[in-house]
Amino acid sequence: GFLALDVAGIVSFGATTAASTAGKAAVKTGVKVAAKMAAKTAAKQVGKSGLKTGAKLSTKGTGKAFKSDMKNVVKKAGKGKKPVTSKGDPPGTFRDKMGRLRNKNGTFAKDPSKQSKASYKRSMSERRKALLRDAKDPNSGLSDRARKQIIENKGNKVPKGYEVSHEKPLYTRTTNEGKVKLDKEKNMKTQRKSEHRKRHKECGDQYHRYGPANSPKNPKP
Repeated sequence: GFLALDVAGIVSFGATTAASTAGKAAVKTGVKVAAKMAAKTAAKQVGKSGLKTGAKLSTKGTGKAFKSDMKNVVKKAGKGKKPVTSKGDPPGTFRDKMGRLRNKNGTFAKDPSKQSKASYKRSMSERRKALLRDAKDPNSGLSDRARKQIIENKGNKVPKGYEVSHEKPLYTRTTNEGKVKLDKEKNMKTQRKSEHRKRHKECGDQYHRYGPANSPKNPKP
């Protein structure tokens, strides 16, 4: 009877130990898989800045593996691609493929080009002239509804879905004085937002002629 109990106890203890060991191994494996998946997702969404965020969010036991995995993913994602630089950008910075300014370690940097844009306010009187001009022009491409709204509001409001853009973009000038010269009715056009966006994409005529906003071709004062 005692022997049977002892044997049963040993078997029970052995089974418990095996289950515990297997459980720990499964948890460890699961954590590593989760860390790798999280690393790939974070790197894809936020780029190199994800390294810092990922390190903070990772647990103490998986921090090193998490950060290592993220570095590898970012390295592979950026393989063969050169950082984009732009005139006037602060030393020690680069622009990612989305045109956002970053420090060497991948964190976001203050963008002087955005600050200069914010400091300039376009002329509403010139915009008003362009709106009324295009509303009266049968070849401007505006819908009848848009024309009616512009005339009813005396050119003080832009119809929904439209924009009054500059044919020669303001971002081609680096000073407010230069922007004022381009911010005239004769350089403006009322067009649909979707059409305006297409023209500034890589295959668009304005992108091809003037370059992207973060890196214009031959910028002038």
